[in-house]
Amino acid sequence: MHYILCTANNWAGSIGRFRLIVDRKTPENLVGLCRPGKLRKISPTRFESIARDFTPHDDLAVPFITDLPRD
Repeated sequence: MHYILCTANNWAGSIGRFRLIVDRKTPENLVGLCRPGKLRKISPTRFESIARDFTPHDDLAVPFITDLPRD
Protein backbone atom coordinates (compact mmCIF):
# COMPACT_ATOMS: atom_id res chain seq x y z
CA MET A 1 0.00 0.00 0.00
CA HIS A 2 1.33 3.43 -0.91
CA TYR A 3 -0.01 6.68 0.54
CA ILE A 4 1.23 10.10 -0.52
CA LEU A 5 2.06 12.28 2.47
CA CYS A 6 4.57 14.77 1.09
CA THR A 7 3.11 16.17 -2.13
CA ALA A 8 -0.42 16.17 -0.71
CA ASN A 9 0.46 18.15 2.40
CA ASN A 10 -2.08 20.92 2.17
CA TRP A 11 -1.63 21.85 5.81
CA ALA A 12 0.55 24.69 7.09
CA GLY A 13 3.29 23.34 9.33
CA SER A 14 3.35 20.01 11.08
CA ILE A 15 0.41 17.69 11.76
CA GLY A 16 -0.52 18.27 15.40
CA ARG A 17 -1.53 14.66 16.09
CA PHE A 18 -0.87 11.99 13.48
CA ARG A 19 -2.41 8.55 14.09
CA LEU A 20 -1.70 5.59 11.84
CA ILE A 21 -3.49 2.25 12.15
CA VAL A 22 -2.36 -0.70 10.04
CA ASP A 23 -4.58 -3.80 9.84
CA ARG A 24 -3.09 -6.98 8.40
CA LYS A 25 -6.54 -8.71 8.21
CA THR A 26 -5.37 -12.05 9.65
CA PRO A 27 -2.70 -12.80 12.28
CA GLU A 28 -0.88 -15.00 9.75
CA ASN A 29 -0.21 -12.10 7.36
CA LEU A 30 2.96 -10.07 7.73
CA VAL A 31 3.25 -6.30 7.47
CA GLY A 32 6.30 -4.06 7.28
CA LEU A 33 6.52 -0.46 8.37
CA CYS A 34 9.58 1.77 8.55
CA ARG A 35 8.94 5.07 10.25
CA PRO A 36 10.24 6.81 13.33
CA GLY A 37 8.37 6.26 16.56
CA LYS A 38 6.83 3.32 18.34
CA LEU A 39 4.44 0.86 16.77
CA ARG A 40 2.02 -0.62 19.30
CA LYS A 41 -0.05 -3.78 18.82
CA ILE A 42 -3.69 -2.95 19.66
CA SER A 43 -5.35 -6.20 18.52
CA PRO A 44 -4.28 -9.52 16.96
CA THR A 45 -4.27 -7.85 13.52
CA ARG A 46 -3.97 -4.10 14.16
CA PHE A 47 -0.99 -1.88 14.95
CA GLU A 48 -1.04 1.80 15.90
CA SER A 49 1.51 4.58 15.76
CA ILE A 50 0.87 8.07 17.13
CA ALA A 51 3.12 11.08 16.57
CA ARG A 52 2.79 14.64 17.77
CA ASP A 53 3.88 17.63 15.66
CA PHE A 54 4.58 15.21 12.80
CA THR A 55 6.12 16.59 9.61
CA PRO A 56 6.30 13.89 6.91
CA HIS A 57 9.52 13.77 4.92
CA ASP A 58 8.61 10.70 2.85
CA ASP A 59 5.48 9.07 1.52
CA LEU A 60 4.14 6.06 3.37
CA ALA A 61 4.78 2.59 1.92
CA VAL A 62 3.44 -0.46 3.76
CA PRO A 63 4.15 -3.91 2.29
CA PHE A 64 1.74 -6.73 3.14
CA ILE A 65 2.79 -10.36 2.76
CA THR A 66 -0.10 -12.80 2.47
CA ASP A 67 -0.56 -16.43 1.48
CA LEU A 68 2.62 -17.61 3.14
CA PRO A 69 3.69 -21.20 2.44
CA ARG A 70 2.56 -23.64 5.08
CA ASP A 71 4.60 -26.55 6.39
